[in-house]
Amino acid sequence: MFPVIPSESVYMRPPIANQPILNIPSPVGSLIGFTILVHVALTFLSGGAARLIINKLIFYPAWVMSDGAFSSDPIAFLLAPIGYVLLHADWMHLLMNMAWLLAFGSAVARRMSPGWFLGFYGVGALAGSMTMLLIHGSNGAPIIGASAAIAAVSGALVSISLWPQPDRPPPPRPFHLRSTALAFVLIYLVMNIAFGVIPPEVMNTPGRVAWEAHLGGFAVGILIMPYFDGRGKYR
Repeated sequence: MFPVIPSESVYMRPPIANQPILNIPSPVGSLIGFTILVHVALTFLSGGAARLIINKLIFYPAWVMSDGAFSSDPIAFLLAPIGYVLLHADWMHLLMNMAWLLAFGSAVARRMSPGWFLGFYGVGALAGSMTMLLIHGSNGAPIIGASAAIAAVSGALVSISLWPQPDRPPPPRPFHLRSTALAFVLIYLVMNIAFGVIPPEVMNTPGRVAWEAHLGGFAVGILIMPYFDGRGKYR
């Protein structure tokens, strides 16, 4: 259970270290590099090889819920709920997600060891796919993209802003203020509700935005960050 949200005066203590938000930690750089590498590989591989990789990574709720899915392809069944974050519709989709990961992931990754951060990213990805599975079940369309995992990272930054720990570094600006974190939550909710209401052709997106996965990842990121914060680094 979370403690009461403190007043902004808690942030008046001197910062432990001056850590700019865009100083890239190694796990964030590795995730960005590997995700881009997968996209480049799929661009240049032959059709058959690309389809093989995509079929192992894409998360398709209707297939997961079908009879015999595990026995027909156990690798895809186990890998896809997280592996879908490596697939992107086009370069714009990829670059937008990687820019968001760079900005928000850098601040969060500094608060735990690389292994714990990668685990957190994976839990965020799983939260997104399971949200889609629970809401849509056998009617769900395939989902791709890293945005659900990145939403969890964004939620983690909100969590450390709203519930700071006295023995941890303060969150980076502008999240050193509780009011900024609360405003971000409101904007994020409104933005994703808009994704659900406005048709894809109006927003000029290559497909329907999986806003449910975003919100699932975001909520889980807020909830689990206190259990990841400092792991392998401060405790």
